[in-house]
Amino acid sequence: MAGMLLAGLLGAACDEQYRQYQVYLDRETGMWVIDNPGTGTTWLRCPVGQEWDADASTCRGTADLFGCVAAESACPEGFSWPDDREFDSVLCDPVDVSNCDAQYESCSNCARCRQLFHTDEGRYPSSGSGNQTSGVTVYDFATGCASWGSDPESTNINVRCVKD
Repeated sequence: MAGMLLAGLLGAACDEQYRQYQVYLDRETGMWVIDNPGTGTTWLRCPVGQEWDADASTCRGTADLFGCVAAESACPEGFSWPDDREFDSVLCDPVDVSNCDAQYESCSNCARCRQLFHTDEGRYPSSGSGNQTSGVTVYDFATGCASWGSDPESTNINVRCVKD
C-alpha cells in the first residue's frame, strides 16, 4: 500500500514537471513549437519534413532523411541543430553503456522525451559542444544510443531544430 502511494506521489510530481512544456504557434516564425521554460529551449514541434496537426495532437507526414552535410542547412531560418546539452535535457539519464558511446532510454520509454516528442524513433544530429572530439553526435531515439564522432557523411538521419 505504501509503495502504491509513493508511486502515485512520484507520478504526480513527474506529471507536474512535464506540464511546464507549452505547445503553441510561434507568431514570429509561423511554426508550431514546444517550449520548455525550465531550460529556455524552444524546439520545433515536429522533425523537419513533418507538420504539427493541432487537432489530432500529432506530427503528420514523413520526416525527411538527410546526410549530415545536407542536414546542416535543414533547419528553417532562426533555428539550428540542438546541442548535446539540449538533447541531454529531454533524454532520460544514461543507462548501462552497450555498443554506443552513451546509452539512454528510448524516447518511447522516457516520460520526459515522450512528453515532448511522443514515440519518436528518429536519428538526430547534435551541433556538439560537449561529447565528441570530431565528427557529429547522432542521438537515436528508437534505441537510446548516442554515437559520438559519427561520420559526417553518414546518411539516413532526421533533423530536429531548436530556436536560436
